[in-house]
Amino acid sequence: MTFYDVCSTGNLDMIVAVLQPYAGRFFLRQSANLFMDAKISTDDTSDIELKELANRIIEDYDDLSCIRQIEKAFVKRLYDIPSYEIKKWQTVQQLINTTISVDITKLADAACLSERQFRRTFNENFGILPKQFLRTIRMQRALSLLEHTPDTTFAQLAYSCGFSDQSHMIKEFRTFSGYTPEEYIAICSPASDYFSE
Repeated sequence: MTFYDVCSTGNLDMIVAVLQPYAGRFFLRQSANLFMDAKISTDDTSDIELKELANRIIEDYDDLSCIRQIEKAFVKRLYDIPSYEIKKWQTVQQLINTTISVDITKLADAACLSERQFRRTFNENFGILPKQFLRTIRMQRALSLLEHTPDTTFAQLAYSCGFSDQSHMIKEFRTFSGYTPEEYIAICSPASDYFSE
């Protein structure tokens, strides 16, 4: 896991489909971990429907029409997924979102899976190992807290987000963003895209 700086040159039109973290496998019809830290074009996949959708969108200049096509294709794919599978992963994600320090055993129990099976299927659905995902969520929680309570001290922030101590939080900030928390706040306003409303 690492951070990326993304820059565009020239004019850029973009439509972004934001999925729940556990939904990658459902919509991509492949294990989501195949896409981790990868930049993959629809042309590089074996998914003919997805390639055709991408081609239709590239040729369509009406944003609303493109959005409708994406929604229609993804809703169609939802019908192929057993509702208990969706509910299981929704429950796991909700537990992660609402519990500051949740362990893998508790998450596996919530999913009614053994720990080993949970780790494997979590990786297939989320595209990342549970421990890595929990680190990401902890970082997103810190950004959200900084966004909504900017007067929070770094010591309070570390404690409130489940870091073992302030130095651990600083190390994680650097891993995820390339900056210490102080440097990060100096160059941009902290905002969590995960915990945004």
